[in-house]
Amino acid sequence: MWSLRQQAKDGMGVEQWRAGGASCAERAKRTEASLSKVMYWDCWGPK
Repeated sequence: MWSLRQQAKDGMGVEQWRAGGASCAERAKRTEASLSKVMYWDCWGPK
């Protein structure tokens, strides 16, 4: 799990978790994409 601060920084994480209509697989796929984006910005993004 990433921290709330990182989730807010990503800006998409909360919306994805609120998308209750999406299937588990779809949610997992989006969460994975969001996670990799967060990790990318943590490493390479502006501090």
